[in-house]
Amino acid sequence: MILQVFLRIAISIPVTLLILRIFFKDSILFKVGFIFAILIMVLTGLTRISSVYYIHPVLIISIYMILGTTALYIVKKIIKNPLEEIISKIERFSKGDLNVPISEQTSRNEVSRLNNALFSLSYNLRDIVTEIHKNSANLTNASNQINNTAQQLSEVANEQASK
Repeated sequence: MILQVFLRIAISIPVTLLILRIFFKDSILFKVGFIFAILIMVLTGLTRISSVYYIHPVLIISIYMILGTTALYIVKKIIKNPLEEIISKIERFSKGDLNVPISEQTSRNEVSRLNNALFSLSYNLRDIVTEIHKNSANLTNASNQINNTAQQLSEVANEQASK
């Protein structure tokens, strides 16, 4: 009986992987779906085993709670932690800190795509700010030259008027 349960789980895992890959491809939902599919398989197996062999209900409920909490913890690490990191970078970025360290990621899931969009945004914004700074310096130089020329013309006009 126990061997049959484990054999069913072992056979179901590749099938589950294939189905999830078809539906979710590079999505983060692939990982989340796989975690919950494994959780469901294991819980179903435990239920079948406990129906044949007497296992105290408190023990079964404890195992369910531990497995469920572990699955949620893994999902938190997969989804929430990377999102919190990106949110923190966006908040710093929105406050004017253009030197937020953002590195490009190679993964193609939603969180990585969001991170890469932020990377492109920061890179492009830094270029724009640099260009504005250069143009501002050029404008200041041109303004100084016009001011000097105006002063020279004023001096020449004053000399001409005094003659």
